[in-house]
Amino acid sequence: MIASTALGILRAARVVGTAIVLAVLGAVGFTAVGPVAGSIAAGWMSSIAATNGGAVAAGSIYSILQSVAMGGAVQVIAAGAAGVSGLGSMLFFGISTDF
Repeated sequence: MIASTALGILRAARVVGTAIVLAVLGAVGFTAVGPVAGSIAAGWMSSIAATNGGAVAAGSIYSILQSVAMGGAVQVIAAGAAGVSGLGSMLFFGISTDF
């Protein structure tokens, strides 16, 4: 019973974690089609490109955040981390599993 409850919590944390990550990224201008013109993300990209010969390096923090916003594989890692942290909190704080 506890294992199925923990698995359910992990799944819910993954969904919620993904939604939160995408909402925060969207708020600063990272979208599924690229950075929004005039946004924080666009300004950041512009400053990176200006100091990097016109390009954003693959594997940089900026490119990873943009990949997440575009639904890249990194999104799965971010959501998984949110799920693990949710389970850890449940176990650490002793949240009841008697539903």
